[in-house]
Amino acid sequence: MAPPSFDSDAPLSTPVTIRMAIFSLVAQTFLFGTNSGLFVAAVGTLVKRSKAPLPRTTLMLLLSSIFALSALSWVFGAIDVGHRISSNKTVDEIARIAPLVSSIVEINYPLADGFLIWRAWTYLKSAGLQRRRPLLWISGFACGGAATLTIATIVSRIAFFPTSRLSDILEATSLGLSVVSALFALSASGPNASLSDAGGGVAVLYTLSVISLFVVRFTPLSSTVILTVYTPINYQISNAYPATAILLLGRQTEELPLPPIPSPAISVRKSAPTPTIKVDPAPKTQPTRPVIAIDISGPLRLTRTLSSPRGAPNQSRFSDTSF
Repeated sequence: MAPPSFDSDAPLSTPVTIRMAIFSLVAQTFLFGTNSGLFVAAVGTLVKRSKAPLPRTTLMLLLSSIFALSALSWVFGAIDVGHRISSNKTVDEIARIAPLVSSIVEINYPLADGFLIWRAWTYLKSAGLQRRRPLLWISGFACGGAATLTIATIVSRIAFFPTSRLSDILEATSLGLSVVSALFALSASGPNASLSDAGGGVAVLYTLSVISLFVVRFTPLSSTVILTVYTPINYQISNAYPATAILLLGRQTEELPLPPIPSPAISVRKSAPTPTIKVDPAPKTQPTRPVIAIDISGPLRLTRTLSSPRGAPNQSRFSDTSF
């Protein structure tokens, strides 16, 4: 079910539709500007903080793809508003290709779901909660199904241009699988992830935005005003999730006490002075000399004693009776 602003049978240049389209474009412009800043900052964070080339390249390609889809949605909205105001015949052609553009832009939901699954997988690994990984397998299958059906929707809209009932069913099913994927990934992380994991709170907001879009577009609660205004805005809101999560993750990593990384570079530092112990030289000893004593306890005999230096006690003593 495409937004009513994309319906070629609806009046395109009435004052009400023009005001709604202008309001939607103003909101999109603000959000797209915010997404542009987030995209540049997230790429800078990846270049600065990520050392592994493969994950860094993969995330940069993911961010670039989502940003390109965000830009496509904003440019098409600007063209649509311009042609509504001008009220020329090309408005009909814009309305005819609008469902196809809408289906192309919705590729951002499987891409964002994939990023959500990756963040949940790394969180479970760091938290030691590998037993919850079966939930991520279910989320991954739902994400793959959403991506496949999104591509099938694009092919169907090209084959049955501008739209068909089959295309609408495929689109609704694809968005429903995206909701299932986001819910299971969020359930695997658990309620504590929004408090302890970087970007956990943003993941909750992204999941709520996908659910709200599904409710608004494919339930009886939908209305022309809500669809015309909210659907393009939701694209921009959803596109902000991966870049915001990367920025929060980079900020959390900078604040953590990281272990030192060994480096082959040799750094010369001026060490603190080492305390030295000054040892005074041993005092000079005076040469010893034999001392002759007279033993009067018995027959007269001489005793020679090896004495210490003057003023010091005797260290050893022996008797010599050879005299």
